[in-house]
Amino acid sequence: MDIAVSSRGVRVLLNSGGASSFETIELDSDVYEDTGIVVTDLNGDGMHDILTANHPGKPVRLFLGESKKPVEFSDRHTTGLPLDGQIGFKIAAADFDGDGHTDVAVGTQPRLKLFKGNGCQGDETSWWEDLRLPDSGGNTIQPVAADFDRDGDFDLVFTSDRGIYLCLNDGTGKFADRLTLEGFPTEGEYSGCAAVDWDGDGDLDLAISSFQGEGLRFFENTAG
Repeated sequence: MDIAVSSRGVRVLLNSGGASSFETIELDSDVYEDTGIVVTDLNGDGMHDILTANHPGKPVRLFLGESKKPVEFSDRHTTGLPLDGQIGFKIAAADFDGDGHTDVAVGTQPRLKLFKGNGCQGDETSWWEDLRLPDSGGNTIQPVAADFDRDGDFDLVFTSDRGIYLCLNDGTGKFADRLTLEGFPTEGEYSGCAAVDWDGDGDLDLAISSFQGEGLRFFENTAG
């Protein structure tokens, strides 16, 4: 396994095979603080691509994987993934509308941002469409894309300074308003989020961390 790292710049660490030494590929180094990173295949060529968000609020940067041996990446792409000068936090990537192309959700200081992708086809200005959720929260830290209602498409959970949001997908990339559930916080400041079937009952539960000194909280999915 290799490692992609974002801090004050982006670098890829290639494992030599024994986890004792790594070759470093420097991709970028001119951002004050990188805050989120995702590795996924955005253009369907079978190679890993990298997306990173950042503290200054510059556009999300995309580095497309161009070869495996040796590992090489394109120069950064930023057209179509604006953060509007606001701090960018964590990123989630999934095919929300079922068109076979990966879409991107980014937590930012004012709200969750959602971008529809076309597989990086055509001119770069057409790669992404900036969408808006009907209920996109406030200061949003971490989005998680997962099938919470087990209907076969990716829904969104995201942590914010207004509680925890769960927005269900209708299968076409259109999300319903925030779902209010018994015991699910609608206020308070939350940060990290992980979705796993902790109890093995076939549905996804949540582990969520808080900014308010409440530690790690666990939410069991009881929808059945």
